[in-house]
Amino acid sequence: YFIISQPNEYLTLLLGVAVFPDFEDEVWPVLGFIWRPNDKLSLNIIPKNSNITYSVNEKLDFFFEWDIDFGEYEVDRGDAKNVVLKYNQTVAGLGFQYNINKNIQFLFSTGGVFDRSLEYRDDSGKVSIKNGAYLHCQFQIKI
Repeated sequence: YFIISQPNEYLTLLLGVAVFPDFEDEVWPVLGFIWRPNDKLSLNIIPKNSNITYSVNEKLDFFFEWDIDFGEYEVDRGDAKNVVLKYNQTVAGLGFQYNINKNIQFLFSTGGVFDRSLEYRDDSGKVSIKNGAYLHCQFQIKI
């Protein structure tokens, strides 16, 4: 649940709370903003898929993106059923979006995945996963 406020055409504010009923931490604050100081630059500092974008022209945008992913999953471990496994990772990278026309866009990004871990909620085990890389390539078609 969140509230969005737009005090002017350049700034959008986000304030609220995220509720995860089955998580260890059930309530998380949601804070963020989108600031467009001019036609070229945009800062989307929001809880999911934050980015800073520079628009070269109407066709081409370059961006830096980052995110913190987390989740909790119920798994079976030996004879134990529905044991909670927590997952965390941080993602950061660079990319571009090319607008082929008003209905078709091509997006490409690459970067790293850091601080990855899997941990049982009952503290019976934790695994640190090696850092890695990602490559994202996507066509978006609006119909």
